[in-house]
Amino acid sequence: MSNNAVFDVIPSGELPLEEVSARGVEWYGKLPCEIETANRNRYVAIDVVSGDLEIARSTAEAMRSLQARRPGAQMFLRKIGSEPEPELESRVFGGSISDWR
Repeated sequence: MSNNAVFDVIPSGELPLEEVSARGVEWYGKLPCEIETANRNRYVAIDVVSGDLEIARSTAEAMRSLQARRPGAQMFLRKIGSEPEPELESRVFGGSISDWR
């Protein structure tokens, strides 16, 4: 994984992890500065296919909110801001979000 403090969730049979990461980084780079400034140290979950996103205080909250609106979304998660989250970068899960509830 890259040093972008990313966390990728891929349903089996979908985009490869590297593609999800690349698309997620691209979508994250398109976020307006105002969103980043107002939500520093929160987490963003981005559907890498649609670009739809959710911002929350935790990764689980961001994932659940996005999954509720976009079932089966291929997600890229990241801590908002320039400070990396080493624990987040080291965790990669596959399967359904319902497995983590």
